[in-house]
Amino acid sequence: MLKYAMITIVFTGMWLEAFLHHKIVEKYSKEKFHEYDYRPYEDKLKLLNISDTSIENNVKRFRNCRKELVHEKSYLDSGEIRIAEKEAENAYGLLQSISNM
Repeated sequence: MLKYAMITIVFTGMWLEAFLHHKIVEKYSKEKFHEYDYRPYEDKLKLLNISDTSIENNVKRFRNCRKELVHEKSYLDSGEIRIAEKEAENAYGLLQSISNM
């Protein structure tokens, strides 16, 4: 199950990046996307007028979790134990929430 949870988290990140890129370029321009390219997902969602509090909370959780799981060396022990399967559920729920907007 860990393997599938990790795959879900990684591919949700790839989907979210592609989705946000597409929507920002479609609504604004490539130049505008480049301004936001390295900003957090939350900033990109706000630019697209997606301001649902539950989505904001889930995307922040996803961003932090993904960073910790995918880039092990990018953080020091936060004292929090994450369960990959639970985080995968959050990632999939986030994907569904945003894609239905």
